[in-house]
Amino acid sequence: MLYLVTGGSGSGKSEYAEALVQRLRGKSGQEVSDEEKQGSGGGVWYLATMIPYGAETEKKIDRHRKMRKDKGFVTKECYLDLKGFVREEEKKGNRPSVVLLECMSNLTANEMFEEAGAGSSAFEAVKEGIEALCDFCGQVVVVTNEVCSETAKDSREMSRYKELLGSINRRMANRAVQVTEVVYGIPLSVKEPENGTRSGRKSSDIDMRMSEEMMKQEKRKGVHLIVGGAFQGKTAYAKSMYPDLRWCDGSICELDDIWEAEGVLHLEAWIFRWMRAEENKARQRKEKISCQAEEEVGRLVRRLIEANPNRVIVCTEIGYGLVPVDAFDRAYRETVGRICTVIAGKAAAVDRIVCGINTRIKEM
Repeated sequence: MLYLVTGGSGSGKSEYAEALVQRLRGKSGQEVSDEEKQGSGGGVWYLATMIPYGAETEKKIDRHRKMRKDKGFVTKECYLDLKGFVREEEKKGNRPSVVLLECMSNLTANEMFEEAGAGSSAFEAVKEGIEALCDFCGQVVVVTNEVCSETAKDSREMSRYKELLGSINRRMANRAVQVTEVVYGIPLSVKEPENGTRSGRKSSDIDMRMSEEMMKQEKRKGVHLIVGGAFQGKTAYAKSMYPDLRWCDGSICELDDIWEAEGVLHLEAWIFRWMRAEENKARQRKEKISCQAEEEVGRLVRRLIEANPNRVIVCTEIGYGLVPVDAFDRAYRETVGRICTVIAGKAAAVDRIVCGINTRIKEM
């Protein structure tokens, strides 16, 4: 069985994943064996994917080693070709009871950017590696990173990396029996085994296989806000729920098109373009830029909702990461957050998408 743990940098996801491994081993009734203590092939494995590149990564690796000390982990290193690694271990007759792979963001980056990596075939290499690992070991815990919820401008390579990691995370989440997002050390349930008890946020019973009648009922409920990081599957989720909606893409549409649209994709991109347009108008008139003002945000939201009280709005979360240095980027990030907060307050339903899985965080 596959267990996926996600979260931002320094969120406590590693500690949670290690504790989860201990619980899984406890359920199997397995004690720390002499074989494990000596660092040989069986038992519980920690599969390290971070290449030690200098002092900073060495320090991080050392911290993780100290966290794992005396917990019975056998540390294995696999920077590339996870499928090949599994095949080699099978030949040696090694078979662990539980594997903790940390982390998927490093393994994906290695396959994409290392000279010996899979390059353009990185998705297939990682996908086949995870499948092989799950077939090889009965219980696999994978730690991955939330890297898609900030305003920082990406290079073409970084955007491609985020998109690929998002696709891999969604695929793993689909296969996993349990998905947990760790926020400031607090584990929030995104997906749990069918016979398990739910904890953290309540999960929605709505999924990608909604019936047509359920979709019609959703459309009648009022404004539906769908949020989540980039490349989490928000658009696919929205379109599966509302296949017949007339959609407007805020990243490319005319600014005025949004008022007539039944569904809005990339609201954050539309807000960016709207703010730039308002900024240019204010400069031409030599007026103070006011598009971040409370009354301006309120007017925009009222117009969005009054024009269509059953509108579906999809927006990418951009409020994570470092505070931008650029003043406009700071104002943009703040304005998106405030607009979404107001919309969420008035919405009949709010869904948050993580790794392709929806969590209903508000419902009237």
